[in-house]
Amino acid sequence: MAQPTLQRGSEGPAVKDLQRALIELDFKPGEVDGIFGVYTQSAVKSFQTWAQIVVDGIVGPATWEKLDLADMSDPMLRNGDERVAVRGLQRRLTAAGFELEIDGRFGPQTEAAVRAFQERSGIDVDGIVGPQTWERLNALEQAG
Repeated sequence: MAQPTLQRGSEGPAVKDLQRALIELDFKPGEVDGIFGVYTQSAVKSFQTWAQIVVDGIVGPATWEKLDLADMSDPMLRNGDERVAVRGLQRRLTAAGFELEIDGRFGPQTEAAVRAFQERSGIDVDGIVGPQTWERLNALEQAG
């Protein structure tokens, strides 16, 4: 599923996801209320400056991609997690050929993709994204 383009005046669950991601990355969009107002726009512009992309306050494909990959700490992830790193995981799994919604929620669909990726990569299949799984995902990204 493509991420929606968001800008000042946008409302809804995608704006809440954006606001949560910005907060997690230590940008300050105000409260998570699902309304893309002046504070969210300011946080988006600050993030875009940090990510070295066009600073327009509009969250389109380039901004979503940078947001999804901004947490490069490769944390342990498992079913039930909701955070920016899950979005990055989902984006990497999608690039590896798995059909996933990039929503930052590690649910059954993401776990199934992780298990299939682990099996395909010849590593322990446990559905948990740890050092071995990150290593294989990062190697794919560098090769691509």
